Amino acid sequence: MRSIGLRAEPTAVFWAVVEGTRASPILIEHDKITVPSAYQSIADQFTYVRQRLIDEIERNHVESGAIRFPEYSRRNAGSKSDDTRLRMEGVLIEACAAANIPLGVAGPLGTIGRYVGSKAIRDYLTSDDLRGLAWPRKDKKVRESILVAVAALEN
Repeated sequence: MRSIGLRAEPTAVFWAVVEGTRASPILIEHDKITVPSAYQSIADQFTYVRQRLIDEIERNHVESGAIRFPEYSRRNAGSKSDDTRLRMEGVLIEACAAANIPLGVAGPLGTIGRYVGSKAIRDYLTSDDLRGLAWPRKDKKVRESILVAVAALEN
């Protein structure tokens, strides 16, 4: 089984495709979809991300997906970047539905942690590997997308 993990930003999406099981995941590929600066309207930006994500899902033969949502924070609630990120996450949900892949996991890191059997999920993000996947030089957001993809795998 192959799954895709998604981590949104206001103008980019980090994604990772893994296969195997939660206990023994294998990283297939990861990348970042960045909205080109030429796209000025939000509709054009979201359309671009949606189509690129659908292309990656189809190219990688993905069967399930997962999205990492932000932790709720009153301090940042309602900020422009939070609003844009939430909209981007909506685009990701819709793209997965359009590609006919179920989202088995969606939530903040605490929720993701329950799926991978960890109460200290942030420890994975600072360690050198995740169940055999070496990632010492990978960006934190890439690590999150990989971790989220692992959560969508079957036991």
